[in-house]
Amino acid sequence: MATKKKLRTSGLKAKSDNVKRKISPAFASRAEQKQLISKIDNIELLSLKVEVVDEDLIKTLNSKKFSFEINLKITFDKANNMVILTSNIKIFKDLNKDLFLGEIYSKGQFYIENYNDVVDNETNLPTSVASLFAGVLISTTRGFLIIKSKGTILDGAMIPFFDARKLFKGSNATHK
Repeated sequence: MATKKKLRTSGLKAKSDNVKRKISPAFASRAEQKQLISKIDNIELLSLKVEVVDEDLIKTLNSKKFSFEINLKITFDKANNMVILTSNIKIFKDLNKDLFLGEIYSKGQFYIENYNDVVDNETNLPTSVASLFAGVLISTTRGFLIIKSKGTILDGAMIPFFDARKLFKGSNATHK
């Protein structure tokens, strides 16, 4: 029987019911292939900053030429079985990043029922789980940006789709 997932939204926050997931072998090492029992506790837009730029520059903006710098921070709340991801995504005019246009901050709180089975040494999260949570947060942030940037210089700027596992290559402090 398939697990049903309900999504409730209120303003710019999202929550869901518990969902049991077994991490796909394609995304996990043998040690990571354990049952993940988690839910989205909360995802929210913290802020959207839009720079004021010259009117003539606005006319030259091409939505396909935006570039993005994506930064994530992972924190742990063991007392509440939570992993908290905060994203800061900076938006630039083009690939040269010569003109900063704005940035968007968002935060996702993920409840893990079997926290002690998933989080090692209180601060090591398997890359497969960190990638799953990051993908959810960034996808939701993409939606926040689309909704909140209407009528601004960021209208049409869309955070690109990418493999969230790439965000965790070479990292060592906050995940496994």
